[in-house]
Amino acid sequence: MDMPGVSAEKFQAVVDRVPATVPEVIAQQAELQSLLEAAAPAYPVTGLAYFNYLYKVITETVLSALGDGSFVQPEFLSVLDVEFAKRYFSALSAWGNRPLAAPRAWGVLLERGYRPDISAMQFAVAGVNAHINFDLAFSVVNTFTALGIDFDEGCRADYQYVNQIFHVRIPTLKDYLENNFWARLDDLGGQWDDWLEDRTVVMTRDRAWKLARRIWAVRHLPGEVARASHRLDRSTSLIGRGLLVHV
Repeated sequence: MDMPGVSAEKFQAVVDRVPATVPEVIAQQAELQSLLEAAAPAYPVTGLAYFNYLYKVITETVLSALGDGSFVQPEFLSVLDVEFAKRYFSALSAWGNRPLAAPRAWGVLLERGYRPDISAMQFAVAGVNAHINFDLAFSVVNTFTALGIDFDEGCRADYQYVNQIFHVRIPTLKDYLENNFWARLDDLGGQWDDWLEDRTVVMTRDRAWKLARRIWAVRHLPGEVARASHRLDRSTSLIGRGLLVHV
């Protein structure tokens, strides 16, 4: 791992852990955030830190929703949240140990961690791209496997409720992430860019659900699953590269 200002040993100690509950996910995200931000006095905060911050805020909001009865099937959402995070930490662990063997969907972000010409917003969006476009469908499959049930369309309402969480939290997160350039674009876009961001989240997560259904149908065919993962990794990494160009 080449992450100036961040101890490789400490990084691996955090990302190698496998969370079992949503609070454990948040604790692990918080520990990683502190580790990345500790490098800031000497080095720019890594691009990963911008995404991790966004991810932690969304996860904290999911945990709150789990506690207030917002979900009809909270067990499904709890397991999905954990399975989703496990994919994230597994990718970071792989990159720390053997960068070339890590998913390219994540590698395109991680290898650009100290590019001052790339904005915080770009890094955060590139992380969302990797996590939703590459990880989410497989996380849904892993969730139904962990629960020991067949693919259940009845869980989709709770899955879609997370879109509302994004809708509520993204404006505040944008304020945290935007630099002057992106803030000016946001002002010019008015409410249209907010609408577009909402629609992007909805459509991307909807596509992930449909892909999960297809993967579920061939889950007992390792070759088919591996090919689906390879294709998804490649297409997601190409999107990530486009998101991380200098503007």
